[in-house]
Amino acid sequence: MKPTFSRIIPLLSALLTFLAASIAAAQISDEDRRRAAAAYDEGVRAFNEDDFQTAARAFETAYRYAPSGIALIQAMNMHLELDNELRAANIALRLVELHGEEGLDLDHAEEVIREAETKFHRVNTKCDAECTITAAGAIQFHSSFFLRPGRSLAVIAEFPGGRKTERITPQAGGSSNLEFIAPPPPEPKVVTTATGETVTVSGAAADSGSEKKGLHRAVFFTTLGVAVAAGAGAIYPGIATNQKKSDYDAAIEAGDRDAAAELASDGKRLQRVTNGLAFSAAGVGVVALVTALFTDWSGGKSDEAASKKPKLNAAVGRDMMSLTVEGRF
Repeated sequence: MKPTFSRIIPLLSALLTFLAASIAAAQISDEDRRRAAAAYDEGVRAFNEDDFQTAARAFETAYRYAPSGIALIQAMNMHLELDNELRAANIALRLVELHGEEGLDLDHAEEVIREAETKFHRVNTKCDAECTITAAGAIQFHSSFFLRPGRSLAVIAEFPGGRKTERITPQAGGSSNLEFIAPPPPEPKVVTTATGETVTVSGAAADSGSEKKGLHRAVFFTTLGVAVAAGAGAIYPGIATNQKKSDYDAAIEAGDRDAAAELASDGKRLQRVTNGLAFSAAGVGVVALVTALFTDWSGGKSDEAASKKPKLNAAVGRDMMSLTVEGRF
């Protein structure tokens, strides 16, 4: 199923076609179109360097920003170069079913699908409402997809109001047509507001309103455990640092300057480790203290009482951590 280079659309022509197709889609923002073009350029560069893995990822990124059949053709071809036949076949399905009217040459994609139908298990899904399909531990981005033959697995349709599940056993050359009906919405519930009014709300809103406002006690105990562990971890290097100091004094008295220099270096390193662990323990201890202030210890207070508590919001990113508090004090 690997394509020859004669089957790969000339990249310059493909880029122009891609840009024209993305411009034709009025719902695509200018920013997304620029990102798509940049990703496509990256795919072209990677292809010219025979870096097919990067090229495949870049062409798929371009498609996510500005859906166009030409980007899927290039991504499919890159995966075939990598012998990723299953991924290529799933892209081919999306290409033929979603972009068959764009005037592209889809003969190769249809050939990929025909061959995949003999090797893999094809699944065609249909939902009566908006849903997200998950199978084999991954979200499927198209209603039709291939799975590797193997053991029984669940195909899950996630709806706003719940989920539906079907089990299948993928077989080479097999297929499954699955239809999912959205579960009924939750029953309305009668709740009492903070002002004493009785109102009827949807089940989802009622459940949301009854959630506890404080942090779960497990958060506090986990943070406290980390603080204790960090403090305990600082004990050993602290003892080792004192031992190095005694050895250093002995070396100085003996006149062994080389040994003294090495011991001094080791002592400084251990001191830095000890200080780091001590400061970490102190920092986590402060977080544990703050967490304790906002932990829900009641286990069953009313919504009105809980709503008066301040709220603690934490966010952690690659290079940052933030802690914000909101409420009345």
